[in-house]
Parts: sequence; C-alpha cells; structure tokens
Amino acid sequence: MFSVQDLVVKYDAYTDEQVFEVYTSIDTYSNEAKEALNIVIAKRVQIEVVEVVCSKPHTLTRSLNTVPANDHLQQKHQTRRKE
Repeated sequence: MFSVQDLVVKYDAYTDEQVFEVYTSIDTYSNEAKEALNIVIAKRVQIEVVEVVCSKPHTLTRSLNTVPANDHLQQKHQTRRKE
C-alpha cells in the first residue's frame, strides 16, 4: 500500500489528462489515493491562479474596483475619511 506522499509524487508526474482519468474513477481508489489526488489538484489550481494573477495583476485590481460597495459600508468609509 502506498502512502499519501508516495501517491502525491506519482500523481504529480501525471499529465492533466491522466489526473482527470483518475478523478473520474476516484470512487474505486483508496482513501490515501483520494487525499493525494486532492493535494495534486489543489496545487495545480493554485499554480494556475498565481500565473494568471502575475501575468495580469491589473485585471484583478480593476475587477475588485468595479465591484459595487454596500451603501452602508460606503457611507461609513466616507464618514471616517472626514474625521
């Protein structure tokens, strides 16, 4: 039986397609394999998010600036700025 860490190393070497194949039949895998696959997928998603943010940091800032603020919070913020 493989440890979670052994399986993480194994799944890390898989292509995205191979990871997806494992994911689609994960119900037949051991608990260790499920945990390892979750770790590998989470790492890959985090890496993709970091790559997107680093390549287009202005996009995230612009998106956050366009989110309408709650009127109550906006008024509270303006009141504090006046003090």
